[in-house]
Amino acid sequence: MLKHYSYGIKRAIMLVDVMILVFAYCVSISLRSALFGIEGMHSPEFQNLIWILLVSSLAVPYIFSVWGIYDFRYKTFWQCANKIFFSHVINFMLITLIAYLFRISHFSRLIMVGFILISVSLQSLFRLVIKQRLSELRDRGYNYRRTLIVGLSDVACRIISSIEQNVHWGLRVDGLIREDDEDDEGRFPLAGKYPILGSLVDLRDILMREVVDNVIFCTSRKSFTDLKEIILDIEAMGIASHVAIANPAIRISSTFLGIIDGIPLITYSPIKLSPFDLMIKNLIDLVGGVIGGAIFLILYPIIGIAIKLDSPGPVLFKQKRMGENGRIFTLYKFRSMYQDAEQRKAELLARNQLQGAVFKIAEDPRITRVGKFLRKFSLDEWPQFINVLKREMSLIGTRPPTLDEVEKYDLWHKRRLSMKPGLTGLWQISGRNTITNFDDIVKLDLKYIDNWSVWYDLYILLKTLLVTLKREGVY
Repeated sequence: MLKHYSYGIKRAIMLVDVMILVFAYCVSISLRSALFGIEGMHSPEFQNLIWILLVSSLAVPYIFSVWGIYDFRYKTFWQCANKIFFSHVINFMLITLIAYLFRISHFSRLIMVGFILISVSLQSLFRLVIKQRLSELRDRGYNYRRTLIVGLSDVACRIISSIEQNVHWGLRVDGLIREDDEDDEGRFPLAGKYPILGSLVDLRDILMREVVDNVIFCTSRKSFTDLKEIILDIEAMGIASHVAIANPAIRISSTFLGIIDGIPLITYSPIKLSPFDLMIKNLIDLVGGVIGGAIFLILYPIIGIAIKLDSPGPVLFKQKRMGENGRIFTLYKFRSMYQDAEQRKAELLARNQLQGAVFKIAEDPRITRVGKFLRKFSLDEWPQFINVLKREMSLIGTRPPTLDEVEKYDLWHKRRLSMKPGLTGLWQISGRNTITNFDDIVKLDLKYIDNWSVWYDLYILLKTLLVTLKREGVY
């Protein structure tokens, strides 16, 4: 019953979202008409643009569903608003692609900007109103999901504390269930706060006579297999059950639950990107790669001639680097050193200014005159857009190491390879010529991995442009 009720609410919210899209679209057209004296919704142009509304009315609710925006019970307002915004960004990319492929004219970007801003604002505000209304109902004792906690363990304490601190979840702990007949109460700090209704063997009878919406298993001595029969009985009664699995030894990984051929799997991921986050990052890389690749083609003949006139050798420098999870790829740069640079490296090792696996010196005698100019303005990096288009690198990421550097890695250094390397990253914008310890470089890379977001990538991109214009951190 609760499932059907929840499904009905989601369908109603989805309908309101579509109504907001229609309203936002009409308002954006009317605003453009009022501001610039252009004929509004009765114009032929409006008839040509109506396909945008039709596409958005299908795409936006679908993207919302994929990204879990309709399941906002456990999300904050800002988490919802952030996902709503990027859902509309993806919708805009889709509309732009359709307009390009079908050569659709009269595609007003001004209308699209207004459409996105109004839609995001109203859909976010709508969810804020719903959350506030639900919060008011919970204050009156309504709209709570009555929950039983099975197992008097440390995990149970953590879950109960989270439920208490996040009232907007709408969960209420009505009682505790012991794992067995042993005396667990004396070791459980919350035993006096919540009633202990019985042991695990009594659970079926308790569920038959009590009003319960959720059962959360926090058992420390029972495996999932041991609980299988009980969970099947709970399912038969139409009650939701959850199995809490926590490993305090896991400090940095994100935990996901998946299923392969009916077999549940717990995944500890070293990065915090969801599949949807990865899709956004890949879309940004694709757009940036195409733009950067086009600029590279324009620069190639000019820079190529300068390199050839300055010193003998190829225009492009190619070197084996290690990418995501140890994948080896060929990195491209405009050649900024003499051809014998790698052979001369051994005689310069004593001048290395970085401690650890990385080699870097100021006033490197192997750099050509043109190479100094290219490095000064970071022009030598443009061929790496080829690597971005080949999906070997990302616009933003960790620094791609050479193979001999990786051989010197400690165990914890290797986690910097858990994401694709990038054209730029935190090291490049954090005063790279002032960082002399390789461990500090790795810490910056791990900071990026642990705190990744689309906003973080945009911040690093903007900061990279400022650093490049100021020519900071250039050897």
